[in-house]
Amino acid sequence: MAAVVLASLVHVVTLAVAAGAIWLLLSGQPILMVFGVIGVGLVWLLRPRLGGRPNDATLVTREEAPQLHELIERIADELGVRRPDRLRMHAGYQTTYARRGVRQEVELTVGLAL
Repeated sequence: MAAVVLASLVHVVTLAVAAGAIWLLLSGQPILMVFGVIGVGLVWLLRPRLGGRPNDATLVTREEAPQLHELIERIADELGVRRPDRLRMHAGYQTTYARRGVRQEVELTVGLAL
């Protein structure tokens, strides 16, 4: 619950900074317009990010690798973390556990080089 309140507060502040920056840009005074540009930059830094995926990552379904999915779910349960909604594989070295998209679905990406 506290996380939702904090996230909502951050978004409200971001919208307030955006409104103030637009107002400063429309003021017509050069010094205020500079602060408006700074405000737009701050809003850009505070924008929500939905998360991207590695371009070469391939989705691995439960039907394709049932034992791997079972192993990953057992490990997630043992660690006390949420089970991944999706499993992806890619050719690199990096392995990531991330929440992606608007619904914040958990995605585990495993590098095959490991």
